[in-house]
Amino acid sequence: MTEKFPRRISAVVLTIAVVSAVLSLPERQALADANPATQGLTSTCLVVADTTPAGLEQAGLQAVVPGERVVFEHRVHLDEGQLFQDAFTRPDGSTYVASYLETIAKASDLSFDSASAALSVDGVNQTLTPSAIPVASGYGLSVDSPIPGVNRFRVYWPGDGAAMVAANLGAGTLSTTIGAGGTDVVFSLAATVPDAPSVVAGAVEPGVQCFASVSTGPSNRDTDRVDVDVAVIEPQIRMTKLLVGDAVMNAGGTVSYTVAGEVPARSNGANLTVAAARDVQFVDTLPAELAPLSAAGAVLGDGETTGDGGLWNATSRTLTWIIGDINRGTTVSRSYSAVVSATATPGSSVVNTAVANASSLPGSITAERTYAPLGTASATLGISGARPTISKSASPSRYGPGSDITFTVAATIPANSAYSNLTIWDQLPDGLANVAYVAAVCAPSCVAPATLPIVGPNAEGSRLGWYVGAVAAQPTSRTYTVTYRARIALSFVATGVASKYGDEFVNRVNMSWNNVDRIGAATPSLAALPAFDGTVSDSKSVFYDRPYVRIAKSSSRPARWDYQPGQKATFTVVLTNTGSQPATQLQFRDQTTGLAIDL
Repeated sequence: MTEKFPRRISAVVLTIAVVSAVLSLPERQALADANPATQGLTSTCLVVADTTPAGLEQAGLQAVVPGERVVFEHRVHLDEGQLFQDAFTRPDGSTYVASYLETIAKASDLSFDSASAALSVDGVNQTLTPSAIPVASGYGLSVDSPIPGVNRFRVYWPGDGAAMVAANLGAGTLSTTIGAGGTDVVFSLAATVPDAPSVVAGAVEPGVQCFASVSTGPSNRDTDRVDVDVAVIEPQIRMTKLLVGDAVMNAGGTVSYTVAGEVPARSNGANLTVAAARDVQFVDTLPAELAPLSAAGAVLGDGETTGDGGLWNATSRTLTWIIGDINRGTTVSRSYSAVVSATATPGSSVVNTAVANASSLPGSITAERTYAPLGTASATLGISGARPTISKSASPSRYGPGSDITFTVAATIPANSAYSNLTIWDQLPDGLANVAYVAAVCAPSCVAPATLPIVGPNAEGSRLGWYVGAVAAQPTSRTYTVTYRARIALSFVATGVASKYGDEFVNRVNMSWNNVDRIGAATPSLAALPAFDGTVSDSKSVFYDRPYVRIAKSSSRPARWDYQPGQKATFTVVLTNTGSQPATQLQFRDQTTGLAIDL
């Protein structure tokens, strides 16, 4: 008995050396014995995440998210045959055990749960008995810390370790007989990825190291030591907020927004794998100038929802959509409309911001990481300038054919107001013909149209236009004054009927503009004017007129007075011009019979 122990130790040392040499061979075969139970010994070390899909990797490692529970599995397959167990005390006082599975939880941010340690054999859970040596019935579990921060878990195959250590023979005994088809042994250990400052996207967290050593009878077989680590990924949402339509809106108008959140497959800058965003909410905060609308177009009351489910909170002035999870490579959008307050300051800007709040894990999990916000986007709506004003005057307003009428158009641009495609256009009625453009001036500080007016296709009944284009906002108001001449034609173009005394000609002037540029560099066509965002108008009537002289005659005597020869009567003649033109070269003739004129 005293000689066998040293021989056993020599055999163990030799086996380790042989294994070391054999494992360097390509096929890892031809060991010192041919026990079929251990000839095909394989050991696999892997990690399974609760939420992150298997195979989703970062830097070649299984990806995990903050707060997630992961399970490390050490899997060993044994073929049909016999497995032996042995235990004895080495000369240095340490205990040698022949057959065991070893899983080392490496130092990292991961929070390992020792209580989760579990063993299954061919899918059947086994009882683990805490013990530093094998136990006679079942499997023993030893947990120690050979290095601070490192926990080592060893599962011992069955064997009466106490008796073996007491005998200290080093001969080993049969532990397990493996039947046809072999057996699969799985040791598992759970850990949690904490929500810690160092746990950030791209960080590599050390996991476990797996190793197995089994006794084949005359010798031991060892597996390679395999390390399994994990890499942290985090969700990312690229938020966008779009104005649907124009970026400038009239006060009192309706504006539409689309809020969208995209979870990319990889991040932009660092090119990291991106996790799905969980329990996402879109929250859009509306400024006082905007009131959200229902699907029917009514202003929402507190607690009411938009057409696609945005819940309105009148106190916080927020619309909130419960989105749920957004998977990688997916975009989710929500839309709503709002009415612009009629009292919104002209020329101002209205900014509202939408955010996406999310978490790393679905549901309510204490260890998860929350992101508030995870994404942010804003949209700026311009409030159109105050409505400009326009007026028109004519001098004179009552005149006859052949003489010019001077028309003056005054277009006033309010302070702090900007416009695009500003066009002043004058609709001359049939019977009123354009004669000449006089001038266009602007005061106190602005540039008048530099080109001659745009003239319509007809000499009479035509349109005249002045294209101002883009008008920038200025701190003070300014006025464009346009002057031109026209005259009443002798007849109407459409009918050929001659103009007659008393005809009225209504001349309407318009100033139109867009909130944004819709025309570009082209000058609008007066023959087919486009639709504009806004128009103000004024009109002025001129009348066909002429000198119109009325004559009235009266006597100082009654009409039926009996005149006697020699008596006198005083006659008064009154001429009145009720026309609009002076009567020139007027001749007056009074013819009497039987009366002597006494001037």
